[in-house]
Amino acid sequence: AKMEYRDMGGLLECTGIMEAQPQNIADVTAPVGGLVKSCSLHSGDYVSAGQCLAVLEHPDYIKIQQDFLETKSQWELYKEDFKRQGELTVENASSIKTMQQAQASFKATEVRLFALRSQLKLLGIDADSLNIGNISSTVNLTAPISGTITELRINLGKYVGPEQMACRIVDKNNLCLRLSIGEKDVRWIKRGQEVDFSLTSEPMLRYPARVISISPLMEPTGDAFLILAGIMESRPWFNPGMKVKATIRTREHSCLTLPWSAVIFKDTSALIFMQTAGGYSLAGIKTGLS
Repeated sequence: AKMEYRDMGGLLECTGIMEAQPQNIADVTAPVGGLVKSCSLHSGDYVSAGQCLAVLEHPDYIKIQQDFLETKSQWELYKEDFKRQGELTVENASSIKTMQQAQASFKATEVRLFALRSQLKLLGIDADSLNIGNISSTVNLTAPISGTITELRINLGKYVGPEQMACRIVDKNNLCLRLSIGEKDVRWIKRGQEVDFSLTSEPMLRYPARVISISPLMEPTGDAFLILAGIMESRPWFNPGMKVKATIRTREHSCLTLPWSAVIFKDTSALIFMQTAGGYSLAGIKTGLS
């Protein structure tokens, strides 16, 4: 047979694992350190965004609320003084320097008040409703996203600081496949291509996915490129770390072809006989789609 160009489309087989995308993983930490006063959750529990994960207690929480209320009172005082000095300056009853000093005190207190309000927001405390009668020594540690708790590293009495992970939450409804594709095949992969995959533990059950990302760099561990495929139909038993076998359906494209019977496979090599003036000689080739 002669080598000739044909429009070829085919199936590329690859392996990989199931994983959650970064935006669907949350490591929960305490913005301000505290001791765990109560926690009724376990690893594997499902939580909703905003749900209380644990109650933390620390004297620093009281101090921040105290500082906010005191600064708020000072801010209101300086605000009135600045307003009064401004009116007196207009009437030439007060010097401009006195008015500027009142303005500086007002602005400095306003900055501190804003900073303390931001700290209260991090703690989940409503600054507008805070008053001397509802100062609390406890705050709630809440879930930033909805998902399943995969790791829980807290217990009663344990100190949880900003640098420590209290728990990890994973949204398993938006898992993807992390697949490795060979160097010679990556050129045929495009975004949006259909992927058919199965769990290595259940090869007979097939599920759909779709290519969403192709890494432009080769993986440092070998001659493969990383492909991410979004799972189209999630299942309750899907979990990050599960091993999968996948088949990517490629679009048709023009390539040089030979009949399958013309190729001899020996170990990991592919060979063909080429006609020469004196007969035939063996030549090695790299195969692609078939």
